Amino acid sequence: MTNNSLKASIGINFSLIGTNLKAIYEKNGADYAILLAPAEQADNQGVSIQELIDDIKSMTSKVTEGQSVDTGQLETAMTSAAADSSSGTSIKPEDIRIRLQMAYLYINKTAAQSDLEYAFQLEVLTEGLVPEAIKSIVDVKSLSVGVWNTDRKMILDKMSLTTVAEYLGIPAQTGGASKQ
Repeated sequence: MTNNSLKASIGINFSLIGTNLKAIYEKNGADYAILLAPAEQADNQGVSIQELIDDIKSMTSKVTEGQSVDTGQLETAMTSAAADSSSGTSIKPEDIRIRLQMAYLYINKTAAQSDLEYAFQLEVLTEGLVPEAIKSIVDVKSLSVGVWNTDRKMILDKMSLTTVAEYLGIPAQTGGASKQ
């Protein structure tokens, strides 16, 4: 007997916060899968917090027929949090740049099971934000946050995601005892 159920897929290549991604939706009868995967990257300077806020205002203005979302409280909170009262310097939202390093999402729904895997890596570019008075002691170029639940080696390698134990080559522990 042949399976005559509908099979279809739709793919899109797009950019999110300057990062190239590929998304695929696949339908096979009652089952479906969604994949968001890293694509070949071009130079990505990220976006400033101010540019992100401006984009949100612009998008919401189009949806709400000219009435943009009031981001005043968000901007005030960010500006006051970044202010350094001891040196009199402050960091403005246009000074902070963020970059989505990579993103991966896999959703697979069948009658028997559902799977959800993800990996995201975000980088905050902090070059030039450290006050000159302490730059000779410490200077932070960037900080990054990675969140994932996948064990797929190809994805973890491509996104350079690793645990401290893996980085140091410490054997994994199972059941409370370390592997020899």
